[in-house]
Amino acid sequence: MFCLAAASPPLKAPPSVSCLTVKKHTDGILALSGISLAIKVPRISNPRTQGIAIVAWGGVLFVMYSALLTIFRGKNPGYPFSLPPFM
Repeated sequence: MFCLAAASPPLKAPPSVSCLTVKKHTDGILALSGISLAIKVPRISNPRTQGIAIVAWGGVLFVMYSALLTIFRGKNPGYPFSLPPFM
C-alpha cells in the first residue's frame, strides 16, 4: 500500500492508520482552503491583499487536491486522473 506518511521513521502506527491520518489532514486543509476562498477572501477590503489571498488559497487548494489524488492513486493504481505536481 502506498502512503506518504508510511516512509517517515517517527511514526509507530501501522501504515493503514498512518495513511488514514494523512488523508484526514489533507481533507481538513482542503476544506479550510475552500471555506477561506468562499467566505473569508471576499470580505477583504484591500484589492491587492485580496488578490494575494486568492492566489495563495488557490495554490493551497491545487497542491492539496493533487496530494489527495496521489494518495488515492496509490491505493487504487487504475485511477486515471492526476494533477501535475505529484504525478
